[in-house]
Amino acid sequence: MTENQDVHTKNWLPFEKAREYAQSLTLNKRDDWFNFCKERKLPDNIPRNPDYVYKKNWKSWGNWLGTGRISPADRNFRPFQKARMFIHSLKLKNKQEWNSYSKSESRPIDIPANPPRTYAKEWKGWGDFLGTGTIANQKRIYLPFEKAKKSAQSLRIKSSMQWREYYTAGRIPKDIPSHPDRVYRKYWKGWAHWLGASNVSIRNKNFNKEVFLNENKKWIKFETARAFVNKLGLKTRFDWKLYSMSGKKPDNLPQYPSFIYHNEWKGWSDWLGNSDFKIKVRPFIDAKRYARALKLNSKKEWVDFCNSGNKSPDIPVSPESVYKGHWKGWGDWLGTGIIANMKRTFLPFKESRKFAQSLKLRSSSEWEEYRLKTRLPKDIPTHPERSYSKEWKGWGDWLGTVTLREIKFRPFQEARRFVQLFKFPNRNEFVKFCRTKERPKDIPANPSSVYAKEWKGWGDWLGTGIIATWKREYLPFEKAREFVRSLNLQSDEDWRDYVKSGKKPDSIPAAPWNTYKKDWMGIFDWLGYEGKHWSPGKVKELLKALIDSRIIYNWDEAVLYSFLLRKGLLNLHNNRHADFFKHLVQLTRTQEGRKLIEDYVNSNEENPPVTGGLSDRPSEIGDELETVSTQDLATSFDNDDPLDMVEQPHLRKYSDKPRFLNLLMLMRKLYNSISITLSTNYGNVHLKMNTKRYEK
Repeated sequence: MTENQDVHTKNWLPFEKAREYAQSLTLNKRDDWFNFCKERKLPDNIPRNPDYVYKKNWKSWGNWLGTGRISPADRNFRPFQKARMFIHSLKLKNKQEWNSYSKSESRPIDIPANPPRTYAKEWKGWGDFLGTGTIANQKRIYLPFEKAKKSAQSLRIKSSMQWREYYTAGRIPKDIPSHPDRVYRKYWKGWAHWLGASNVSIRNKNFNKEVFLNENKKWIKFETARAFVNKLGLKTRFDWKLYSMSGKKPDNLPQYPSFIYHNEWKGWSDWLGNSDFKIKVRPFIDAKRYARALKLNSKKEWVDFCNSGNKSPDIPVSPESVYKGHWKGWGDWLGTGIIANMKRTFLPFKESRKFAQSLKLRSSSEWEEYRLKTRLPKDIPTHPERSYSKEWKGWGDWLGTVTLREIKFRPFQEARRFVQLFKFPNRNEFVKFCRTKERPKDIPANPSSVYAKEWKGWGDWLGTGIIATWKREYLPFEKAREFVRSLNLQSDEDWRDYVKSGKKPDSIPAAPWNTYKKDWMGIFDWLGYEGKHWSPGKVKELLKALIDSRIIYNWDEAVLYSFLLRKGLLNLHNNRHADFFKHLVQLTRTQEGRKLIEDYVNSNEENPPVTGGLSDRPSEIGDELETVSTQDLATSFDNDDPLDMVEQPHLRKYSDKPRFLNLLMLMRKLYNSISITLSTNYGNVHLKMNTKRYEK
């Protein structure tokens, strides 16, 4: 005879005494109770399933174990308007901050952790709930495509990466989407078309020329063009590419037909005239009869069969697409009779709940175990919380196991005064105390939920005065940075060590890059230190000397790279100019790039400019040189003179192009490319040079 069957005949302890025993165990949740029951033997007069035995007296597991916790499904939340008003007072900026707050103990028990679900009828978005006014992308109203494209091209942005930078910086109008390729999917032809072909440097110049610069060109009509191509006997897309590059293709036949004929386009098989495309598929009834004869059980088995090579060619691989008008699901196609969950018709909620409660299951895990072992009736959903989302009130209501009652604890002031007598240093110590027998029953283990209205944080509850991070008020950015710079820290590691030391004032954030997002310019700006050699002042001094001497514009690329390598500027670590120097040579080769360098040198800015699309042109030798070991090169000279011309006169020869470079120029005219290894007192420098730039 099982425990449940013997419930009326066995002599159990009265509910109050049994609960007193349970609370003496200082368990935190129901799972802890069941684990305890498995590991240790309960007294004979204490039931393993108290929620079932003490149905009349049962309130909740929080009441049974003495934790005071209430199931979210059984909580009574504030009305939407009051909840929203309360959240506005917190001044949270985004959903991420909300997630951090909702997981903390500071969230009142009557404020839901998932407000979109709880307030589904009133919900208008996170911007409305948090009070930021931000509108979700899917709800924004954008300009028509042509107007948006015209506005985008007026910004003269060079690449999709630069577009992202502009949007992050807030320089894109709000009526233009951050992802135009998604919003304007029907009209989208690529970033070059969106930003303007004249603005963008596209690697495939033929594509740029044909699709964007010749939009008004008169091409052959699609049917005529397809008929012509069908006669060529091409079998693959690669064959078409070779034919297009052979010079035999007529000028009025596009190389990229899928873009030019995008309205009529049906695929490469149709364009090339492959035999596979011309095969007529069987009528739906005959095809379904063929599929059912295979006696397959699922879509996966159908896909495996199609991949095996045994499928008849007049039977489509994707019948759901080919037979759209007749399609009723894979169960109908394969003859299994299985109906997809979203197409099933279930019993009304109350009837389904009555069935569920007749099973006498005690938890959602038991429901899951039951449905996996025993097949549910077709009109009962496996996931009732989804199918009956409007009527759903929790697993306790669904299975009939929980009844909610209020728990009486001491008033907040008295409870707090009692707790502060123990002088707990932090929350962890209080939690340990709650697991002992010393905690009175009328002191809740979860005070932030019980005293939600009066709750001000753990520092207030324990009397330590500690304020939660998200509630702290920090110094303005300028004052905070001034204080940090006075510490004379020299690296981000020094900053982390300082934060861990406990000496940091509460008014200075541990993660300033999050607190001061708008003003943040990097850890070096924050600390006021950037190494002994390459501070912003030293960098500008070097660049000014290079510009004034015209060396930066007259030197050969290989020599300029060699100079930067020797100075250690291509291998900078922990320096804001690291990326800037990697693109410096490319920048010097364009008028816009030169202006960008000169404007930076003559400005008061300490942060280098964003190169954007100006440095997108690949360097002929950059990749080769960046792999060179330059430890000896970087340390062989002093840095007193920016160009080392005074103390290192042998470098002057580079500006005059000595015989060695003249010899290289001659070799470039004779050969397509050369690879050279220079053995010097400072190490080996490997140069790979291409002559195409010098053919003129």
